[in-house]
Amino acid sequence: MKIGVVFPQTEIGADPGAVRTYAEAVSDLGYNHLLAYDHVLGADTRVAVLAAAAGVLLDK
Repeated sequence: MKIGVVFPQTEIGADPGAVRTYAEAVSDLGYNHLLAYDHVLGADTRVAVLAAAAGVLLDK
């Protein structure tokens, strides 16, 4: 089994030193991967909300 962590974007921010320190600590602890969510500016969130409500998976 491979276990990873989610990058805490709002807590760490965009400081390169903090990002590197976090990534190295995660690696040192033995985690296999790091997930960072990508937030797209200007996306029409109504589409995703309606699709989620309808149980539809959007794969573009």
